[in-house]
Order: sequence, then structure tokens, then C-alpha cells
Amino acid sequence: MKEDQILRNLAARLSEAAGYSLTRQFLEGVRFMHHNLVAHLDLKPDNIVIGANTQLFIIDFSVSVRVPLLESWIKGIQGTKGWVAPQVERNPDAGYQPILSDPVPR
Repeated sequence: MKEDQILRNLAARLSEAAGYSLTRQFLEGVRFMHHNLVAHLDLKPDNIVIGANTQLFIIDFSVSVRVPLLESWIKGIQGTKGWVAPQVERNPDAGYQPILSDPVPR
């Protein structure tokens, strides 16, 4: 993967139309993951890659979890500090719903 394919490095060079397209692709990708009961838990610009024809890829599922139900709960911080959901950083031992800890397009 080329370094300039990471969203963080491309953002300033994108047209408005490309930005809308990438936003839609991102939200559809997250909806697909959540529909299949997968919480990524580390969604950040470095884990979004732009391929040919401005096709978006969500990468690095190393800390993701698959849960049996949308309402399932887990404990413990997973993800990159500063990108973890606030409720998880505040009190990871309290438990949280991982699907709700990712951005949720509903």
C-alpha cells in the first residue's frame, strides 16, 4: 500500500464530489460491518485507504470483535488511544456495547 493512499494524506486534495462519495462509502461500509455483527473498534483516518477510482477500503481489523447480538456487551479498551469512544476511555471496566462504540449510520 502506498502511503499517499491513506485518507489522512489525501483529504486536502479531494474534490467536494469525491468527499461525498467517500463519506457514503464509509457509512455503507460501517453499516455492512454492523449488520454482520462486527465492531471495528479502531476507525480512524489511518485505517481508511483510498484505492483506484476513489474506492474506499476500511482496513486493520486486528482489534475488531464479532458479537452474537447487536446489543452485546464487552469490557476492556480496544483501539487506538484518542480514537476510542469516550464512554470506553472513561470507564472500560464498566463494559460497553461495541457496535455502538463505532460510528453508527442508521
